[in-house]
Amino acid sequence: MSRQLQETSDLLQQFKRLLTDDASPQSYVPKDLNDLKNWKATIDKHLSTAALYGDAFNADAVLGLPRLQIEAVWFRLSRFVGPETRDLYTPGRIPTRFNPGAELGGGFATLALADDISTATFELTKNVDLAQTVELLKRLNLMQFRVSLDDVVDLTNPDTVSTALDIDFGALLGMGFHNRLSVTQKICLTLVRSGCTGALFPSRNTVGKKNLVLFANNIRSQQSIAVLSVKSLMAS
Repeated sequence: MSRQLQETSDLLQQFKRLLTDDASPQSYVPKDLNDLKNWKATIDKHLSTAALYGDAFNADAVLGLPRLQIEAVWFRLSRFVGPETRDLYTPGRIPTRFNPGAELGGGFATLALADDISTATFELTKNVDLAQTVELLKRLNLMQFRVSLDDVVDLTNPDTVSTALDIDFGALLGMGFHNRLSVTQKICLTLVRSGCTGALFPSRNTVGKKNLVLFANNIRSQQSIAVLSVKSLMAS
């Protein structure tokens, strides 16, 4: 949100001449009118996104999003391979893209998966230089999961999300900031409290790909998630 505010401020500086009280509409040239339309569209987008950071959050709209039955193979890179699937969940006390952590009212365990190997890899290595990436991959295992779940909320369609939640689709890719929940964290908190088993989100790092986040407390059957394989990515 702070980035969007800065973008808006910079944009307004470009229209300082047009926004003064003594500016006459007759003084506008065609390019000015086109620029003003673009400016309005940008402001409207930022305002719609800002709505989710306020106190009024439309939980009913989130719960009204499409639900899916998931029956597919998903992937994850991990250093840890426990004896049970539940050992792989990120504890609720640790903030993630999906869980704000206990201090901000979250505290629910999650397991985030990717829909292919490339996406799973890029989730962890996007901001790491080449030398560090090689060393990191040496320490990781590629895990393949079979997921069979009902009641998974789908947030991967831009038109559906924008219409139902009245926000810009890009808001789902944003991060939280100090003492404030991100849009994605707010949505997940609502879904966890309603009993949903998981949610599909757009990948933040790979265009067109998806992340599946699972909510541990709402998954009753251990047969719903099975580890199919665990392989070391690289020989040390």
